[in-house]
Amino acid sequence: MIKMKQYFLLFFILINISFIYAQNTSNLTVSPNPFYSSASINFQVTEDANVTLKVNNLQGNIVKEYFNSSYLSRGLYSLNLVGNDLADGIYFVSLTVGTANTITQKIVKDVKVVSISESNTEDKNIIFYPNPSNSIITIPFEGIKNIIITDFNGRVIKKEKISTKEISILDLANGQYFVTVLSDKQEIISVQKIIKVE
Repeated sequence: MIKMKQYFLLFFILINISFIYAQNTSNLTVSPNPFYSSASINFQVTEDANVTLKVNNLQGNIVKEYFNSSYLSRGLYSLNLVGNDLADGIYFVSLTVGTANTITQKIVKDVKVVSISESNTEDKNIIFYPNPSNSIITIPFEGIKNIIITDFNGRVIKKEKISTKEISILDLANGQYFVTVLSDKQEIISVQKIIKVE
């Protein structure tokens, strides 16, 4: 009877530890997968931590590196993986949060794949305009949306939640950026390239 109670207590402790671990584990998704020219890397940091995010080929060589022990505050992040310079094949996206928590996703680059995000954008007639622009970009999508602007290295330049259709890019330096639009439920609506000009 005593052994039975000990087993039950041990089982109860293990279940609770698993539950706590699941709550504190970051997540990582890449879509579309397979992808043609670009994919969206989405991840969550559940607590402030140093983060490393990189893409490796099958030989283990780093082909893209977005963060290298960079300090990020807790929250949801979305980056663009631009794969125009990558050969077709299998790659691994690895996210390390803190010192122990590493998540890896296998992705496939394939020129025969039509980008899901591009076809969705055409179906929904969501085209950001004017583009190029020097001050304002209009996103023809109603409702609350989360906007994430990243540079071509995947570094987050600007992040905000808006209910209007317009976002200001006055604070951006001239150049090319990716704008990711997520719904209030963190679903990807569109990912498009914009150009900031004088």
